[in-house]
Amino acid sequence: MRHTRASVIARVQAEYQALDGIVRRLRPADFRRPAMGEGAPIRFTVKDVLAHVTAWKWRDVRRLTGDRSPLRPYEAPYGGQSTG
Repeated sequence: MRHTRASVIARVQAEYQALDGIVRRLRPADFRRPAMGEGAPIRFTVKDVLAHVTAWKWRDVRRLTGDRSPLRPYEAPYGGQSTG
């Protein structure tokens, strides 16, 4: 398969539309459901998986667009106390 700018953009748009369709079908209770099987070593919820996917996509967009602006005011939900 030959990768062109147009074909990559089309695939990315299709992926986002598919993800949007999945998210729109979720009900509030679905976000608390386990996303992995009983035997999985890590038990993420649907909400956790969605948060990871969107964070990865956000980081990819920053990398691909050359955005070098500071990540603040983003603050990770874990770790030490904020000094701000």
